[in-house]
Amino acid sequence: MSVTIPKLPAWTIEVTNPHGITVNDVLLKIREMLNRSVASHEMQRPSHADPREHAQGVKGVDFLGPKVFFAGLTRARDGSDSWDLHFSQSV
Repeated sequence: MSVTIPKLPAWTIEVTNPHGITVNDVLLKIREMLNRSVASHEMQRPSHADPREHAQGVKGVDFLGPKVFFAGLTRARDGSDSWDLHFSQSV
């Protein structure tokens, strides 16, 4: 199962389980991707960014901006067998 954040299409989350994918599998992979440190080649540092934050490391969740609440998954509109991951600014 492929999951993509429309705002960050370059980061595809691949979820696999030989016994069948569970909701837990999906949520764990999303958490893993958002909590990992971002490599320097994966980002372009905005000019207004605080250099101290970059020194401590940037994580995937930092790219979500104010939209940090899980809002669900929808089938990708391109007809592929993938899903789009959505976040919202409030619950």
